[in-house]
Amino acid sequence: MAKKSELTEKPIVIVSGDKGGVGKSMIAITLIEYLRNNGTPVAVVDTDMTNPDVHDIYAKFVKTAHVNLEAKDGGGWMQLVEFAESNQETIVVSMKAGSKTSTEENQKFINDAFKMLKRPVVLFFVLGLQKQCSILFYDSLGLFPALHAAIAVKNLKNGDIDEFFNWDEAKQDDAFKCVKEIIFPKVHARISLKITDDDMMISELLEGGGLRISERAALQAWLDSVFAAYDGIKDSIGI
Repeated sequence: MAKKSELTEKPIVIVSGDKGGVGKSMIAITLIEYLRNNGTPVAVVDTDMTNPDVHDIYAKFVKTAHVNLEAKDGGGWMQLVEFAESNQETIVVSMKAGSKTSTEENQKFINDAFKMLKRPVVLFFVLGLQKQCSILFYDSLGLFPALHAAIAVKNLKNGDIDEFFNWDEAKQDDAFKCVKEIIFPKVHARISLKITDDDMMISELLEGGGLRISERAALQAWLDSVFAAYDGIKDSIGI
């Protein structure tokens, strides 16, 4: 994997997990907030055609694209690459559940196009508790060309830290030796629903956004811990 000093272009950050409900959207949302908080220009691609929460939250604030990766003849992947070619900001791609099939079907195009873009690709893989999640993560490592970095995300929404034993066992494999890991703290359900149901940025909620003081305080404490987790890996992934 490339070193930070070798980076000449802003990265494309892919937030995946391939299983529904593991928390991919919340990881993408907090990454976008983290980038913006650090003064990093960001653009957003949402590939969920049913519940495009990430797109709907940020469409008025940053450049966004709503892309169907399951479009015929790889048209969705072409749209994603064209967006990356036209926008030089750090791009956060929120992947829908079940994207593995379309990624595999368009593997040759993805490999060629991403190499031509000459932008580092960073993969955040959001883990569930099932053994299958480690297998899907392993498969994902081979789906994108020359990954600059891969991050395993233990989202505590999905279980306590000691319940990720399937991943803890799997990560001993040499295939995962370059993978870094972060622990993503659980957010209170009232706050999570406010973000997604009302399509509001976290920064908006902290400024008022209809939350009670107790909820805003809980949101700030949670966000501080999320940002601390990202601080621990920002140098290695170039954001």
